[in-house]
Amino acid sequence: MNKRVAILCVAVALIFILPSTAVRNGGGYGTKNTDIISPETVKREILYEPDIALFDVRNIEEYNRGHVPGAVSVPLSKLLCGSCIGGLLNDYGDRHVIVYCGDNEMEGKVALNILSRNGIDASLMEGGIDAWKARNLAVESTSCPAGEGYGTGCIPLDSYDIDEENSIMVGTPADIPVRWDWRYATYRNKTGDWTTPVKNQGGCGSCWDFAAMGALEAIINIRSENPNTDVDLSEQYFLSCPAGSGGCSGWNAYWVYSWMSRNGGAITESCFPYEANDGIPCSDKCSDWQNKLYPITAYGSMRDPERDEIKSMVVEFGPVVAEMAVYGDFGSYTGGVYEHPGDEPTGDINHQVVIVGYDDSQQCWIVKNSWGPSWGENGYFRIAYGDCQIEHDIVYADFSPVIARVGGPYFGSIGGPIQFDGSQSYSYFSQIVSYSWDFGDGTTGSGEKPSHTYSEEGKFTVRLTVTDEDGKQGACKTYVYIDNT
Repeated sequence: MNKRVAILCVAVALIFILPSTAVRNGGGYGTKNTDIISPETVKREILYEPDIALFDVRNIEEYNRGHVPGAVSVPLSKLLCGSCIGGLLNDYGDRHVIVYCGDNEMEGKVALNILSRNGIDASLMEGGIDAWKARNLAVESTSCPAGEGYGTGCIPLDSYDIDEENSIMVGTPADIPVRWDWRYATYRNKTGDWTTPVKNQGGCGSCWDFAAMGALEAIINIRSENPNTDVDLSEQYFLSCPAGSGGCSGWNAYWVYSWMSRNGGAITESCFPYEANDGIPCSDKCSDWQNKLYPITAYGSMRDPERDEIKSMVVEFGPVVAEMAVYGDFGSYTGGVYEHPGDEPTGDINHQVVIVGYDDSQQCWIVKNSWGPSWGENGYFRIAYGDCQIEHDIVYADFSPVIARVGGPYFGSIGGPIQFDGSQSYSYFSQIVSYSWDFGDGTTGSGEKPSHTYSEEGKFTVRLTVTDEDGKQGACKTYVYIDNT
């Protein structure tokens, strides 16, 4: 029996024995005719319903070869992972999900049942991807070629409508120095290396992951005003846990930060060590992972910014993620200012890295790579301004030194007390002095461990804001699911 058939057999069996983790109105778990919609209907909903989400439940290789535009890869094996379902509830619990499969429609029906049993409003596209193609509807493919002997893995943002309303304002270009390098910078009267050690992504197309964590780790050092904080964040967490992650086939740091903002943050490396394998289940992370989350307070991107805007961002904000095109000669780089000969269209973008500085006298960016410390200039490289599309798309995230931690998700019944716990919250600089809760049902509370009861069933968003002695604040959210039993 091959792996695909085995997974499907297990899935069909589990449909009838697994309890749901959330309430679904209507009670029935069978696939109704109204749950099955035509490809034409799917196309209309994509155009006119902004809250639609598309799940491709085939394996990642099939997804990469061709999928409905805008669909995310959620293999059936991921839907069978209990901890992954919790992430799906957080990401898509308030949206209508349309599922489609390949030539085995039973896979789609199994996926539909799993989602429905867990409270997600879902439909199945009749005929799967084959029916979509038969109507000559557009498909897109995902291809992330690697540099010679080294992994890349960036899916560029060019094809996506990315909202830039989160843009962070920094100083004017006239204020910036002619050279800056966060490895040797003086900040708040402290001089040191504000970056973290260079890592190696190995044979996995996870550059996006290492770039996202590399930039954020440096931001944590800067915001905590200590160059030696050096939190080591887990890259494996983002290979294994987000439902829409392309894993070793590629993703983008922007989507990492977007997912973090909705799901509590990043966890530490010790909680989920890197294995360069997107087949590792999310459930392999440490049992107390909720207490090891590092949240972000903001994230965003800049499309084709002015060069001086990037410099200002690097100096006044901190290291940022940059997309770039990697060519075969780049793998043999050993030092100096790299400049690729020939054309470099945006369509060649396939890699993400961290800009940590620049040097106007050499007309170059100073950049952290993810190919280990033995490559290049101790894992770094210098690249000519504008070369390899490195200024095309900039991604960033911010961090607060006051960290609110609320745990969850929580589950309960109408009238039953829910004990919330904010005791794992902390500040780098002083003591937490207040805990402010919004329970999501129009009521609020205070205290480190408040108890609350709900008078009706449903999914509620719970928010905690903590304040330290210096008036600095941190916030986070979780969900509580209330049923009527």
